[in-house]
Amino acid sequence: MYTNYDKFGVIISCRYNSKRLPGKALLKFGKYSAISLLIKRIKKSNYIKNIVLATSLQKEDNHIELEAKKNNIYIFRGSLNNVLNRYVKAAQFYGIEYIIRVTGDCPFIDGELIDKCIDQCKSPESIIYSTKGNFPVGLDIEIIPTKFLEELNNNAEISDFNREHIISYFYNSKASKGIQYFDYVFSKNTIETFTLDEEVDYKKLNIYFNKLRDPLFSIENLLNLVSSE
Repeated sequence: MYTNYDKFGVIISCRYNSKRLPGKALLKFGKYSAISLLIKRIKKSNYIKNIVLATSLQKEDNHIELEAKKNNIYIFRGSLNNVLNRYVKAAQFYGIEYIIRVTGDCPFIDGELIDKCIDQCKSPESIIYSTKGNFPVGLDIEIIPTKFLEELNNNAEISDFNREHIISYFYNSKASKGIQYFDYVFSKNTIETFTLDEEVDYKKLNIYFNKLRDPLFSIENLLNLVSSE
């Protein structure tokens, strides 16, 4: 297990505009916006001190910056569509060597989940770690060495698609960097999804949130609730 936690930092990608669910980052869960709920939950981590909300320079993303300031975390603003460059610049600006990538449409991720994943990192400097495939959709993180994204960002041949969907390049079997998949860490699993993409998702997640009655509910309790329905 790698234990130099100061080199890790969470970078949350988020923007106000969404084609399927405009303004979803500010939708309410109780008294919290979706993005504020996510930030509050990530702060449960015993390891992570650096949390950055990375958004665009678009005027409407002033709303996102205000959420970062309200929650006393770092803010970084960069390209709207070149998310890869935004991540790289944010990591460089705040001195993050190992990026914990979180997207703003996964409001139920929490610091306990992140800590359990970090506990599995034996060599974060040389490999990408991912929850994809082993964890429910919407409880997704990746831990990526910043140097890998710097190399990708400096590659003029990288497509616009891969610059917007920054980790997709590495999931390609032809990519030179390997991916290690985290072992599942909870007692129950589910095919239920927890992403906030459309109105129907918001209604479903809000029902779960209201039933759990605590913004800092554990993932274990969430999965217990889902499995009982």
